[in-house]
Amino acid sequence: MPETLDVVAVKKIAAGTEIAAIRKNETREISIAIPFADEASVQNAVTCWQLMLQLGYDNTVIAERMKDLLPVNMRLELMKGINHCSIINDSYSADLSSFEIALNFLAQHGGHENRTVILSDFLQTSVSDKKLYETIAESMVAQKVNRFIGIGGKIKAAFEIMGAATQYPFSISLFSSADVFLAQFKTSAFKEETILIKGARMFAFERIVQLLEQKVHQTVLEINLNAIVHNLKEYQQYLKPSTKVMAMVKAFAYGSGGAEIAGKLQYQKVDYLGVAYADEGVELRKAGISLPIMVMNPDESAFDAITDNNLEPELYSFELLQAFDSFIQSQGFTQYPVHLEIEQA
Repeated sequence: MPETLDVVAVKKIAAGTEIAAIRKNETREISIAIPFADEASVQNAVTCWQLMLQLGYDNTVIAERMKDLLPVNMRLELMKGINHCSIINDSYSADLSSFEIALNFLAQHGGHENRTVILSDFLQTSVSDKKLYETIAESMVAQKVNRFIGIGGKIKAAFEIMGAATQYPFSISLFSSADVFLAQFKTSAFKEETILIKGARMFAFERIVQLLEQKVHQTVLEINLNAIVHNLKEYQQYLKPSTKVMAMVKAFAYGSGGAEIAGKLQYQKVDYLGVAYADEGVELRKAGISLPIMVMNPDESAFDAITDNNLEPELYSFELLQAFDSFIQSQGFTQYPVHLEIEQA
């Protein structure tokens, strides 16, 4: 006979969740603990628990192994995002049940007042598109979502009709495909909010996650600010007054505090600062740094952040040069400072 479990208690503990249950035709409780607290993980754990019991595993073995479970990639992954955002990556699948769970996770782990949902078409469903997307809209209203971004032909068509007939309390942006969304993506459009990204696998939403995820740098270095000033002055003694100095503060000054280091260098009148990514330059501007800042890895998706914050991109290929030229023309610039990387053969 198939194994059945009657779950009698689900208790949140410091290390995750403790689940107690009773097997069919037994009265004694058995339990496991998992290192997760969200509803989806609890449901998955119970399913796995039943299967392992059905296969004949002893519960002590199951309980021991459950404690060592690791997160599933693209399944309710909570990560830091650009511009002080929080990202919930749930781009593993798209169905109504898991969407409800993801919305609950968004409500529990938001951390920001503003909530955004990026959602793809649901490809396998037994209800009509009208009923499906009406239910999705109602769920987002209930969870106080502030902004909705729909990607896919079906969800676009449904919300165009629904949005015209109903005044939803969240803003709506619709795109026919992920490629169209990515082509219009602007980093400056996402700031200090929690973003739930949920989509069917065919939409490859990991590309969106990569754009929104904060670049992580692992290097840690202790810095003596007086030593920085001393070293800078030592170098300047060997330079002609007309020679400019660029100080590299990429990786947020190698983990030592980009704004603090940049402020010290600005006071010492260096001519330029260099960063790896545009978001680092944006942070320096927010901290009041007015020096010219060169961005060494200017992604096309960050062009708007670069121009919005008066950053100067290093263009290292003809393709990047042409892309940036097209962008600044589309934005109405007649000129813009750039740096060209030329490698001599």
